[in-house]
Amino acid sequence: EEAGNTCIIENVQDRYDVAESMVVSDITSLETLENTTSPQWKALEWIVCEDEISIKLIDGRDLTTGLLPKQAHGTKVGGDAGEAQVLRRYALATFFFATSERGPWSEQWDFLSPDAHECSWHQNVTSRQGESFPFGELIPVGYVCLHPERSLEIMLSDAETELGHTAFNLLRSDVINLTGTLPPEIGYLEDLTALLLQDQKGLRGSIPSTVGNLANLQSITFSKSGPYFGGEIPSSLFALPSLQYVTLLLNEGVWEFPSTIESTQENSIKGIRIGNAIISGTIPSY
Repeated sequence: EEAGNTCIIENVQDRYDVAESMVVSDITSLETLENTTSPQWKALEWIVCEDEISIKLIDGRDLTTGLLPKQAHGTKVGGDAGEAQVLRRYALATFFFATSERGPWSEQWDFLSPDAHECSWHQNVTSRQGESFPFGELIPVGYVCLHPERSLEIMLSDAETELGHTAFNLLRSDVINLTGTLPPEIGYLEDLTALLLQDQKGLRGSIPSTVGNLANLQSITFSKSGPYFGGEIPSSLFALPSLQYVTLLLNEGVWEFPSTIESTQENSIKGIRIGNAIISGTIPSY
């Protein structure tokens, strides 16, 4: 009876307060959550009103310590604390609402399925001629979780073993149409090793600086984006210890490399690939 438009926050105020305390940080501000039209508020409302998995975790917390129950196995990076799963689902929900500015995605791939593990929030689509992907003819599009030891084995949940790293593949305008901006909450996806956005002409704005939180990110790719997506690439991206590849291809917007690069340790970048993209600034060398 708390689902959808029938949810009244006052009726779940205790749950809301717990969830709010978990997500408020230098990434999501309290001021942003107070705006009931923001993607962040919509995501938090979904967490406390509709998301069966998050509701079970929050309502099952230890009232003495405030700790949420553990996940089945959790993730290689985030551990098995229930807080990690709620925060991950909140971040993905925020992404969904932030990139649905002109309406829902053309295909939702089970995103925001309240009773399904977030690792199942993707679908396999047939690769197009000329495309290649390590998974073969079928490309997993959406949020993809990988086995901690067998890197090409897709996991749909952590029921049997802990999850390895994750990938966010947002490609193919014929199966998805992102419209809006990339929210800073993407910085909560600490397990992410790969981020790929392709054929998304409806994106605008720039890459949020919170990508600097993705310590496990190995590759980031933006290709075939529209004229309103670009801007300065955050310097925090180039300071990531695991980052190996940055790819900018066939983009209509103007991309600018930062004048200074944040770096506190040796960087692992192996290549910066640019093709048919408008670039300004100095490309960093490693």
